[in-house]
Amino acid sequence: MPAADPAKKFRANVFGDLFTHLRNARSDRALWLAIVGNTYFWFLGALLQFNVVLYGERVLHIPGKESSELQAAIAIGIGVGSFVAGSLSSGRIDYGLVPLGALGMTVFGFLLSFPNLEFREILIFLAALGFSGGFFIVPVSALIQHRPDEKDKGGVIASANLLSFIGVAAAAAVPTVFSQYLHLGPRAVFLWLPSAR
Repeated sequence: MPAADPAKKFRANVFGDLFTHLRNARSDRALWLAIVGNTYFWFLGALLQFNVVLYGERVLHIPGKESSELQAAIAIGIGVGSFVAGSLSSGRIDYGLVPLGALGMTVFGFLLSFPNLEFREILIFLAALGFSGGFFIVPVSALIQHRPDEKDKGGVIASANLLSFIGVAAAAAVPTVFSQYLHLGPRAVFLWLPSAR
């Protein structure tokens, strides 16, 4: 592929470029919301991976092998949901999948907060939560890849990726805040975080 902007000069100040790209993205409401949604998705995905380990350990009291089945359920759900969302989109960006995915993540997060669930129910709810996440992230990612001007596309995608990793890093602090400062367990994370949109 030819360079999108061959006249562009390298800047040592990466944060200057980051803020420039984010400021430009804010002028396009759909693109800006996609960047925010992408950051939230990666924050939530990382948090759920952390929380599932704690949920298996502190609530279900299951060994590591079964705990890994919980994580696999989320991952498989996201993969299948992403495939189905891509198939339903038929080569276009289907904005309607985003609220549908957000609603699914909220509903299945809420269901996972219930006490006394059977292991099979938990696997199904986690897979369904992941499936909903796939519906959410496919159009959001497509927007980030297709909406920016050609000359800004690489910078916008890089900025969105950096923000998503900031979201992942922030997710690591949430279980500690919930348990040590709010005195809430892993079920509360399922209840509050997906519905915090």
